[in-house]
Amino acid sequence: MMRGKKRPEAEEVAEKAKRRRSGDSIAPIYMQLIACRVPRADHDALRCVSKRWRSAAERVGLQRLRATCGWTETGLIVAGGGDSVYERGDSDPTPDRKETWALIGGRWRAMCAQPAPRCDGAVVSWRGRVVCVGGTRTVKNDADEWTMKTGVSDVVTYDASTDTWAELPAKVDARTSAYAAVDPLTDSLVVVGGWRVVGDFLDAAHANQQVFPDEEVGSMQMLANPTDAAWTALPHPPYPVSNFAAGVIGSSLYVAGGLCWGDNGWRMPSDTLQVFDFGTRTWSLGPPMPSTRYYGAGCACLGKLYIVGGKDASRQLTREVYVFDAASGEWSRGLKLPHDRYYHSCVEHRGNWWCSEARVRRSCCYRLRETIRA
Repeated sequence: MMRGKKRPEAEEVAEKAKRRRSGDSIAPIYMQLIACRVPRADHDALRCVSKRWRSAAERVGLQRLRATCGWTETGLIVAGGGDSVYERGDSDPTPDRKETWALIGGRWRAMCAQPAPRCDGAVVSWRGRVVCVGGTRTVKNDADEWTMKTGVSDVVTYDASTDTWAELPAKVDARTSAYAAVDPLTDSLVVVGGWRVVGDFLDAAHANQQVFPDEEVGSMQMLANPTDAAWTALPHPPYPVSNFAAGVIGSSLYVAGGLCWGDNGWRMPSDTLQVFDFGTRTWSLGPPMPSTRYYGAGCACLGKLYIVGGKDASRQLTREVYVFDAASGEWSRGLKLPHDRYYHSCVEHRGNWWCSEARVRRSCCYRLRETIRA
């Protein structure tokens, strides 16, 4: 009888010891605080400890709690993009993408998808969220053929702390291949440039006539807060351009190269450097680039604007890298890329800029000592 009574007690002691070893005896609030300090890359291992730790790691508000406690991390997020519809043919069932991916712990993880697919949108990080402005959207028509809407006006944001997308109430001027930035003086969202098709493929009247005139979007707009109902107009740049490279240095926005309408009625490559002063809200022209450039990528890094790859005046791909020093106002040539590329992305991260492009499935890092890692 005594042995029968002691067995449940022994099992209880063993269970308590097991819980202590796994941390399950900790109060829920303390589990959340501990989980906050665990790097997100290690949350997969945390989920394997016990059911309670798995629940703590999967809590919806955990990432927001980490930010509140100061345990934040930087990460790379990729959303949307094209799917080579021109190269793969009209039968491609998914010409645009709406998937979202995050690089966590050295591997890509699928996150919440965008509300609608898009490519060639203007992307920037604003107030802790990824913002996608405008872009191009390709959909299927009644005949199950793809039709392209070049230049959309919706603006969506992605909150990584909750893995959710939201559409902002304010609609921007329809545009694609534009540039979005954050005003360093007012912390407002700014978008400039781009192009669109007037009466695009979704317009039956134009589609029947096979007339799709293009136009550059010359407007510059500002959104002070995500809840605002409308954008505020800013002064137009001297030359409306699209497919350009740009970056913010100090209190100025630098817009370099791109495509603009020429006197011959064609979109022509440009070598113009246009500078917008956020303080005075005025445009001016800087020294021209060493040569014309479009379809390239650009970013600001340690006071310099880097123009990476793209196409030149002869419409050929190039590996050239141009560097504009905002302090001296002079252009120079940087170390060439390992490979030709265009329609790619370039971002600054911890004093280096990173370049990636899906067409060649390669990426590289450009360090300050001008070495490239492919």
